[in-house]
Parts: sequence; C-alpha cells; structure tokens
Amino acid sequence: GSMASAVQPGTLHVVFTSECNNAQFDWFTVGVYESFRKLNIRGNITRLLACNEEDLPRYKGLNLGPTFVHPNYRKNPLNGDNSASYNKPASVMHWSREANFSEEFVL
Repeated sequence: GSMASAVQPGTLHVVFTSECNNAQFDWFTVGVYESFRKLNIRGNITRLLACNEEDLPRYKGLNLGPTFVHPNYRKNPLNGDNSASYNKPASVMHWSREANFSEEFVL
C-alpha cells in the first residue's frame, strides 16, 4: 500500500459502502453524496465500491462521486456463503491499507 500522509488533527473522512451490481445502490449513493454536501460537513467523503474486475467495465456509475474500488467479497470462497455483509469489513480494510488519506477521524 501507499504511505499514509501526516495526520491532520480534527479532520474527518466519511466512507460508505456500495456494490456495482445493483442500480439501486447508485440511487443510495447519490443520496449520501447530496446529504453530505447539503449538511456542509467539513471533510472528505469516499464511496467504497465492491466491484470485480469483470464487472467494472460495464459499470456506469463511477462518476457519481469520489470512489475507491475494491474486489467484491459477496461470495465467500472459503465456505461458498453468499452475503453482502462480507464487503463492509473488506472495503474498510482495503481502503485503510491502500488509500492515501490524512484525516484524523474516519466515520
């Protein structure tokens, strides 16, 4: 991963999770970005998008706002289980290891 920047005290970075395989998530995404903007939250926002390499070229919503893409963990390769709940911890793990952010707080 990349080296983290120096932490900026009192700063905030909001992250939220989504997937590229359901258009309804894009409507939710637009709502989250618009709410963030209207509330005048001081800080940054990033969508953590679960999307496999084969799905990404077909996905039309990358331009909705700041987005970090990571592999989709919906299907667990260890036990065959299928649950979107695997994406939240995986997306935060990928983002915190690979993104270059300097905010003191992450929400």
